[in-house]
Amino acid sequence: MSNFVGFMLKEALKRSFKRVILAGHPGKLAKLIRGDFYTHSSRSKPANNILINIFKREKVNSELLKSLDASSTVEGMVEILREHDLLNIFNRIADDIQSSARRFISAKSKIGIVLFDMNKNIIGVSKGFKDWQRSL
Repeated sequence: MSNFVGFMLKEALKRSFKRVILAGHPGKLAKLIRGDFYTHSSRSKPANNILINIFKREKVNSELLKSLDASSTVEGMVEILREHDLLNIFNRIADDIQSSARRFISAKSKIGIVLFDMNKNIIGVSKGFKDWQRSL
């Protein structure tokens, strides 16, 4: 799908997909929370501020929040949260991404989200993905 997340979702609906699993880095997929379904950097700002707002909502302590905010990359944020054993926050980020994607397609298909770090480790999954796993 590259940067064409919205196009891919619309095409999946046209082809009657019942379930769509989006998998990728939170630096790319968190942009969906802002409503950016074309995610190329020329048209979509970095996702750092989106994640900082989620970290605030999830009540990450202020010292850690300062470190996260100082990170120039989302991957840097991932590493900071890994060091503090807080990667589970990416499950909630995956849920937020899932909600945005479902709104985009008017909930006409089930969606699940899997988030990976740059070393291809799973760092977060949405409730929709967990439902899909249980159904297998």
